Parts: sequence; structure tokens; C-alpha cells
Amino acid sequence: MSKPYTVINPKLQSYETLRDSLVTDAAARQKFDQINQHLRRQLVLPGELVIVGDATTRSQTWEERHLMSYAGAAAAGGVIGSAGVGSLCFAMGIPTAGWGALVCAIVGGAGGAWFAGTAGSTHGEKDGMKLYESLK
Repeated sequence: MSKPYTVINPKLQSYETLRDSLVTDAAARQKFDQINQHLRRQLVLPGELVIVGDATTRSQTWEERHLMSYAGAAAAGGVIGSAGVGSLCFAMGIPTAGWGALVCAIVGGAGGAWFAGTAGSTHGEKDGMKLYESLK
């Protein structure tokens, strides 16, 4: 069994191009469609969270459902709280201690501002700087 994982879409691209670059066989494409219902079927924006599922099973795993809840909240414009950022980073395979914690704080702050559409928000930057200072 392979573990599901997430990627952050790096550029504006069509849904089909993104899907075909991440999964190859028909069963995996069908599952990709099921677990990425939060994505628009026309264009996928940079910064959107994309889930790549476990290709060894057709049914959804608990990890995939867990990732779907985070991706759905982010796509709906929700800001993932500090506890949620740790869980999301864990799910993405980013360590949540040391420098990994700094990455999680920056990703969480930037992701929250991006998805909420609040480009002028400094909340994430402040949290990231506090964490950076504590790690010095």
C-alpha cells in the first residue's frame, strides 16, 4: 500500500494537465477525481492543495479523507488554525519540530492569507517571525 500525499500546485494549469502529470492509469485518475473534488475542473490555481491518493486501492483511505477535509476547508476560503497547520504539515510529511516548524508556520500563514484572499494580512508573518526568533 502506498501512502497518499499532497502537493501544492506550482502554476496555473488545466485540471487534466495536472492530473495526467501526477497519475497515469485510468483507475488512479478516477480516484484522483474523487479525492480532489475541491479543485475546479477547468483551471487549477497556483497554491492550491492537490491530493495524490493510494493507487493500490479504489476505496478512500482514512488518510485521504483526512487530507480531503483540509483541502476542502482551504478551497472554501477557511484559514487553517495553528493546530491544523501542524496536522497538515504532518500529513504532508513536513517535520513539525525545528526548521520544519518554521516551514509549517510560513506555509500556514501564507496559505491562510492566500486562500482567504487577505494579501495584506500580517498575522502569518508575525507568527513565522516569532517562531524564527524562538529557534535562534
